[in-house]
Amino acid sequence: MTDRIRPDIRPVEQADAFSIGQIYCGAWKEAYRDLLPHSYLDSLTPDRWASLYTDPCRTALALWDSGRPVGVVSYHQGRQKGLESWGEISSIYKRG
Repeated sequence: MTDRIRPDIRPVEQADAFSIGQIYCGAWKEAYRDLLPHSYLDSLTPDRWASLYTDPCRTALALWDSGRPVGVVSYHQGRQKGLESWGEISSIYKRG
């Protein structure tokens, strides 16, 4: 018998910031490894993104599985003129 995934989606809280930062950091290092200088990617740390989630204006949801964050999506009001009443996804990442 295989274990079933038990996902949970909830708003990102300040206490989650470092774990969410790990998702961003890992995703960037994997996705951009052949596009950006290795020295830049090596300099990235989870703290870089964690600081974004200590801002109360930041809106994000995290996907959790068995108490571990495995994905995150950030969203906000539309930025394009005339579309301010729309929503906009600014980033979406998952743990590799």
